[in-house]
Amino acid sequence: FMLRRVIALPGEQIQMHDRQVYIDNQPLYSVWEQTIQSEIEYTGSPINLGSVRRDSTAALIVPAGSVYVLADRRDRTTDSRQMGPISFKHIRGVVWREVEN
Repeated sequence: FMLRRVIALPGEQIQMHDRQVYIDNQPLYSVWEQTIQSEIEYTGSPINLGSVRRDSTAALIVPAGSVYVLADRRDRTTDSRQMGPISFKHIRGVVWREVEN
């Protein structure tokens, strides 16, 4: 299983330019992204993603029956930038609560 954040819904246009996400040509700003990048230390094993360009993407309209997902740690894992939009039939659940240790 993979845990990813849904960023765009069917019919929405998504594009990234210099790491900024745009939905229907409007910039998407998230406080969680700033927190993830600045406060959480990554302790896992790096994944070799080869030469995939990760900071900018072409514009894409999310097809019907699919969503576009991004990982919180975007430089260290795969998401819709590599796999493409994810079909609803592959979604197994929703994370709705964070449990603190």
